[in-house]
Amino acid sequence: MGRGGQEKKEDPGQRGGEPASEPSGGPSEGHPGRPSAKLGHILTKGLKVCSFNTRSLRKHMEDVRSDPVLMQSHILCVQETWLKVEEENDERYQLEGFRACFASVGHGKGLAVYVKEGVDYESMTLIPEANIQMMKITMAKLDIITVYRSDSEPEFRAAHFLSQLIDPNKDTLVVGDMNYCAVKEKKDLGKFLAREGFSQLVSLPTHIGGGIHLI
Repeated sequence: MGRGGQEKKEDPGQRGGEPASEPSGGPSEGHPGRPSAKLGHILTKGLKVCSFNTRSLRKHMEDVRSDPVLMQSHILCVQETWLKVEEENDERYQLEGFRACFASVGHGKGLAVYVKEGVDYESMTLIPEANIQMMKITMAKLDIITVYRSDSEPEFRAAHFLSQLIDPNKDTLVVGDMNYCAVKEKKDLGKFLAREGFSQLVSLPTHIGGGIHLI
């Protein structure tokens, strides 16, 4: 099967500092939780990774800025930004002390990643499809993949895109919102991640309905 979309890599520019820590999951849609991970010998001690579904950065950018937990992140992954491509350079959606990268596709969708200044990474890879967006942060010892999948995106296509980004020989953290309950269902996505050696780290409900998202 073809990729179904075009990847683009962004030069992270000038970087300094050392990767900090073992990744830890952050809040998802306002609730604490942990993502899926394939982790061997963790060599990034102290790195703080947060994942958060904001349901529109236009409405909640100031909430992000004022949240002490999110602002302590070294890498902050935001889903459902609801931004358009032409808004990505708007100062309103930048965080002081962070480098921002976006995968914007409009209302109800989209991703943003904020990397704290001084955190070293090698590249950022984007897949900005209409119904699924992915961003991969490649670091020396760890890859972090953040995902937003719309309900209308077939699971087999989501698994296909993930397979293009996952390095089987590297520790990997997958975070985001898959619109998929890991407790009630074990379909294409769950089976794919299990085959790839990932462990589900979310143990608490991640939305009001009580379900647990796969990622």
